Amino acid sequence: MNMNKLKTGTLVRNFRLTLVAKMAVLLPFAALLVLAACEKEPGEGGLATIQGKVYVLDVNSLGIVHDSGYGGGIKVMLSYGDNSWVDETASTSLEGDYAFQGLQKGNYRLSIYSRCDTCLLNQEAQSVEVEITSTRQVATVPDFKIQK
Repeated sequence: MNMNKLKTGTLVRNFRLTLVAKMAVLLPFAALLVLAACEKEPGEGGLATIQGKVYVLDVNSLGIVHDSGYGGGIKVMLSYGDNSWVDETASTSLEGDYAFQGLQKGNYRLSIYSRCDTCLLNQEAQSVEVEITSTRQVATVPDFKIQK
């Protein structure tokens, strides 16, 4: 038997075994990287909804409620995850309803401003945290109550 052929065959076989061994070790790590990359952040692109209503108190200068009811045209702000900025806004309907649709699973913060005569800039922020835990969840938050 030719000694060169024997050495070449052994080298090729050893290279293939080494390659198979490396692949067996690297494949699980590659799979973990792919799964981690597919994990979605809070925000747009999902099927979940956050909805609610805004109740408005019309308070006079003496602090007495003059009128009240669900208010239209009021701005509601939504922040994704831990963001300190506003990612989306919605205005309430004439019946005081609002909704943020097409959201991913994750944590969200809803914010709204209310009039406050004793506060800086005469406004006070109200916020509520919401967690979306399932793909098609509809999260209904308690009514915001604001002064106007």
